[in-house]
Amino acid sequence: MVIRAANDTGAKAPNGGILRHASEIPLARRITVYLVVLFGYTLYCYNFVVADYVRPYVVSDLGLSVGQTAIVSSAGNIGITVGAIFWASFVVWVGRRWAAGAVAAVIGLSAAILAGFNAFEVWVPARALLTAALGGYYVVATGLVVALFPAGVRGKLIALNSAMYPAANIL
Repeated sequence: MVIRAANDTGAKAPNGGILRHASEIPLARRITVYLVVLFGYTLYCYNFVVADYVRPYVVSDLGLSVGQTAIVSSAGNIGITVGAIFWASFVVWVGRRWAAGAVAAVIGLSAAILAGFNAFEVWVPARALLTAALGGYYVVATGLVVALFPAGVRGKLIALNSAMYPAANIL
């Protein structure tokens, strides 16, 4: 479980060297990172379930047809698939820290586009872009959990992440 600290965190070990192993990061800090990742993953799941709940409002307030909202949803499913594949390579290339920042920027940009425009022609690519970034979030979040925690607890932490999907339904 080696962390490529130069790409990922740039963190310095207490002795002044670069961190080489997750065990060199204080447990409290690793847990804090995990809780932030877990919260973000809950919002990731919520993004998918909320689309079904707001569909009637999108139809009535934005003037999209039910068929158009289905196309927007399909664009989202395509986006997340393409995004997961793209971001996996991107994370290897630039590291988790930079990839996390890029994912956040793309999510923010696409959310602003969706909030600023009511046109179907804008919503399809913007939704695809947003979900492509969400696919990246999952890749980055899972990579962080794997890198920061020993093998004995990784499965439990990833299972807790997966439990956030039904939790997002409850929200």
